Amino acid sequence: MNTLAAHAQPLPPAVAATATREDAMQVAGLSQHVLLKSGDTTIAIVAPRNTSTPLPATSATSRAQLPPLLVFPATMTMDELVESAAVTLLDLGATNALLVADDGSPVGLLPVDVVVDHLASPAYLPTQRTFSPLGTETDAMWPGFEQAPLARLVCAATGCGFLNELLEYSADPPTVCANPAPPAHPLMIGRR
Repeated sequence: MNTLAAHAQPLPPAVAATATREDAMQVAGLSQHVLLKSGDTTIAIVAPRNTSTPLPATSATSRAQLPPLLVFPATMTMDELVESAAVTLLDLGATNALLVADDGSPVGLLPVDVVVDHLASPAYLPTQRTFSPLGTETDAMWPGFEQAPLARLVCAATGCGFLNELLEYSADPPTVCANPAPPAHPLMIGRR
């Protein structure tokens, strides 16, 4: 079975969002990336040596400049991913996805290029979907997965800073920010 875990790279070290660039580089060691955490929640995969990475990421403004975080179940197959609505999350521009176990614990990184290469492979043949009057027969179902694929990103709208979790992404029409505080507004992406 061609699970996403079969394509995983080792999990990089984690640092708190309050870490300075120097601290994050020290923790990263030879790794190019670190997981940026707010409490127990991973909010981004960042390259601390990249000077455009906002560290520390403690304000809504700095967090909105973090790259989107894609989170995929490690036990999901490549075909299950690319044939689901979750494939739209790739449009957010992340370069890596965090692979998680069924309990939500991080287990590795999946380079997005691996997914793109799979889609471009002559060996990949998309399956035809069966439609019912209410959409595809598999709409909104993730059988066997405790964790659904999702993306986490902080809204960059002025005064917002809300951490959104998306199951799919659409630029047209724009996705609405999930911030419960009025007024409702489109999700603004700070960095891709």
